[in-house]
Amino acid sequence: MKKGIDLAKWNEITDYTSVKNAGVQFAILKVINAQNNPDSRFQEHLNGLNSAGIPIIGGYTYSYANTTDKAKRAADAYVQTAKPKNINTMWLDLEDNVVKGLGSNIINIINIYKQIAESANLKFGIYTGAAYYNPYLKPYAKEIADIPIWWARYPFIRERTITAD
Repeated sequence: MKKGIDLAKWNEITDYTSVKNAGVQFAILKVINAQNNPDSRFQEHLNGLNSAGIPIIGGYTYSYANTTDKAKRAADAYVQTAKPKNINTMWLDLEDNVVKGLGSNIINIINIYKQIAESANLKFGIYTGAAYYNPYLKPYAKEIADIPIWWARYPFIRERTITAD
């Protein structure tokens, strides 16, 4: 198992070399915010991780898209921000209240993100936890069976574990 971190505006880091020396082997960055603009620390984290030699293996977008139009705008903004920075994976973070209870429309929203990511030659996956997956995605498990899932697990405060095959 490798040790990685995900970073967003909430994570202020003053010494990225110390992060590397603590054993962090990769990072995933929050790319855009609710307004579809770059996360306020996106460039700072990108520069710091690159200077410390910590590979950025992907990015994520916390989804507020409860319609396909909002999904298209957010996915386009993600690609415009991430692709020029060589971030080659889009993780769709599904957990916000606005994306709960959408029924089968959640599949349409996921597919918009997936299509836009793949058309930009980005890999695509879903980031979620059991509290969202079980009630809102599990009924559509067949429809998303081909999409990798990054399971949120919180063994310690503010840490997440990524399980990869």
